Amino acid sequence: MESSLQRKECRSREIASLLEAEIISGKIPPGAPLASVRTLAEMYGVGPRVIVSALAILSGHRLIQSQPRRGFRVADPLPGGKFLIVSYAKGENGVYFLNEMIPAFESVCRERGIGVDQVSIDIFNSLSRERILEMFRKEGYTGALVCNGGFVGLEPELKTLREANIPVLLPDARPSDRAITRFAVLDRSHDASWFAVLSHLREQGYRRIGAVGELSGDERAGGRRDAWLRTSTLQVHFGFLRSLGLEIPEEPALFIDPAQKQANRNKFAEWLEDRGRFDAVVCHSDLHAAQLYEFCEEEGIDIPGELAVAAFGNSRGTDMFTPPLTSVDFLPRQAAEKAFELLFAGKEWLGPGREAPAVPRDFKLIPRASTARVKKKRSAGKCGEA
Repeated sequence: MESSLQRKECRSREIASLLEAEIISGKIPPGAPLASVRTLAEMYGVGPRVIVSALAILSGHRLIQSQPRRGFRVADPLPGGKFLIVSYAKGENGVYFLNEMIPAFESVCRERGIGVDQVSIDIFNSLSRERILEMFRKEGYTGALVCNGGFVGLEPELKTLREANIPVLLPDARPSDRAITRFAVLDRSHDASWFAVLSHLREQGYRRIGAVGELSGDERAGGRRDAWLRTSTLQVHFGFLRSLGLEIPEEPALFIDPAQKQANRNKFAEWLEDRGRFDAVVCHSDLHAAQLYEFCEEEGIDIPGELAVAAFGNSRGTDMFTPPLTSVDFLPRQAAEKAFELLFAGKEWLGPGREAPAVPRDFKLIPRASTARVKKKRSAGKCGEA
């Protein structure tokens, strides 16, 4: 049953959609004042707070503007533009952004009358740079969103974009990405989200927690550069384990290539052979968790009875896992809104000596049954029981 607050939020979104349709169709033209909050409340048969929430939604979409002591007016149309989304043909590091972030960003752009194209490049193919340049020459893009950030800082394509003085946003930034690329970034709040997951596991009574990460693109290509996950993620993981009074098990982390399912199965088998080493595992993405689920099902390992599992991404379908997967939702729609604002205002921070902005992403932990502590029944006849 919906609460009163949920009903009001739903009604606010409905009214915002109705007003948005009138603005986009031109029924309420640019520059025209909106009716007062009281008048709109009477028109739609709702309270003033519902109207205020609806107007906040429209303001966030840049469809209306506040006028001091004069209410709201319809905003002038945004200048035309077109964005390019760059994703990589190799590697699974950006699965969440291909499935969640990109559709959200496209939706935001459509609402604002901005065009979007996509290009998928092979970072190990030198022709990618020429392809990017050709697209920009032909289309005149006003900005680029670069996904699959596991290779950031190594690609000549990104240098090409920077030299062309094009606003570029990295929506899944690592701590060093902005310094390396000088692009704007959405910071995934990596430390805070890890702390939220580990705190949740601790509250559920888990004490021996392992981590599953992903091999870097450099390692897949045979390079010897230390993987970012082997340093940053593990340092964060260990630090929070200590601060929360949790154990650091022997061989606490496993790194896999999601494309190598059989090899990963063998790694899981070796890593989890000592069943007492872990009572919970945090996976760097839902994709890793899905493969761990498959392994546990094949081996008869009960989740969460024998091994709790949590992950990051809250991708579509995680609530349909058996049991449903606890995951961190990085709120793609909110991230897309921030991405749009940064790219559209990109010209303001481009140029020598100017620092590209870094904006933290919001997240929400979604606890589900995969980390629900199973209370074991005490055997009858013990401790004086009948």
